[in-house]
Amino acid sequence: MVLVGEVVSDTSPEWHIVPTWRNVSTDTGRATVPGVTDGMDGMDVRERRHAATRDALLESAIELIDSQGYAGVTVEAIAAAAGVSRRTAYRRFRTKDDILLELPRRWLRIYDEALAAHPDVVGRDAVETASLALSAYIDAHRRETLVGLAALADSPTLASTTVAHDAWHRRVVDVLVADGWDAVDAQLVAGAYLGGIDSMLAVWAPDPDRRPLVEVNRRLHERLRSIWGD
Repeated sequence: MVLVGEVVSDTSPEWHIVPTWRNVSTDTGRATVPGVTDGMDGMDVRERRHAATRDALLESAIELIDSQGYAGVTVEAIAAAAGVSRRTAYRRFRTKDDILLELPRRWLRIYDEALAAHPDVVGRDAVETASLALSAYIDAHRRETLVGLAALADSPTLASTTVAHDAWHRRVVDVLVADGWDAVDAQLVAGAYLGGIDSMLAVWAPDPDRRPLVEVNRRLHERLRSIWGD
């Protein structure tokens, strides 16, 4: 998931996005999304060092995969590009697939932090607010996202995994149940909503014009109003 200015919806807080990239083809910068941190709040020095190593390995993997393709990249090459030893790389990640799965894990952390930043926003509004925050992050890290999505699709192992999808489903269900929804209804609506999100990404990623994902996400939210029982 290019965005300038602010994203405002009738039911969601404003997200002011500060782009730090200059060119999508060379971007490795980060954007600031209110309520979303670098994921290191509350960590001690050792935990911060480990998190920084994981980030470095993921970012090096994205660079190498972009230039060489997923099949042509090894954990050893990723470790060398990140400036860490092979042993350190294998301590953080068991396989190359596991390194790439750090990308959807990062998205989950961003989603969680967006929810935590607005504890008074509940139910559908909470789901949509966190989704827009993540879309804003993806807009500001477009290259990382596109390379990662392509690699995830190219790997037979990763393409068949349901780990990330199950984690998203649990999060949406938990938000709705906390707002008083019946558990079965929450599961059905979460499945329908995430199906819409999957379709949104499938339409957005190959689009040569590639509008801001936040814009596409807001359009999706408008189309999905009926599933919430409004």
